[in-house]
Amino acid sequence: MGCLNVEGDDGMRKLMYLLVGLLLISVVSASPLFMLPTTGLTTFMKPSLALPNPFASSVFNEYSIIEISEPEDLEPIELPKEKIVPILEEPTSTTHVIAIGNKAFFPIKLTIEKGDTIIWKNVRDHPRLKKAIIVGPMLCGKFQSDMLFPGDSFEWTFTKKAKCTIVEAVAKYASYVIVE
Repeated sequence: MGCLNVEGDDGMRKLMYLLVGLLLISVVSASPLFMLPTTGLTTFMKPSLALPNPFASSVFNEYSIIEISEPEDLEPIELPKEKIVPILEEPTSTTHVIAIGNKAFFPIKLTIEKGDTIIWKNVRDHPRLKKAIIVGPMLCGKFQSDMLFPGDSFEWTFTKKAKCTIVEAVAKYASYVIVE
């Protein structure tokens, strides 16, 4: 190197500035800091590799590779092909007691719901009339008890709506059951 010519020095300086400028432009254009912002992830050729966008957060200075893969140990669940019927709440039933007295049923008239049960209990204390037989009409299921001695009972569940006349066959009196 030696002594530089002033005229040549100026040309050399311009050339040097030009080379440094080109170098800076190539460095700047390849830098991720000057990429145009897109959404949060930039996807490259393979969809399982994704690079986060540096403009998505000011904290990113370098790219990180995030691999997204499907879990291999999961098996598909098959639903049953049979018809699924919802379980309906069973209606609550009530048990009612009717006393078989010496001269009448107690109560003589009773209103119940479909599905309710009535228990007839022989509570007679008459010295000569102790037995009882309960008879129900066909409309209410046509039922008849065995001979009921004092303390014995008979029960019947009413399964349909009806107005029933229940007869005590020994003493020959009736009661009325309305099933709603």
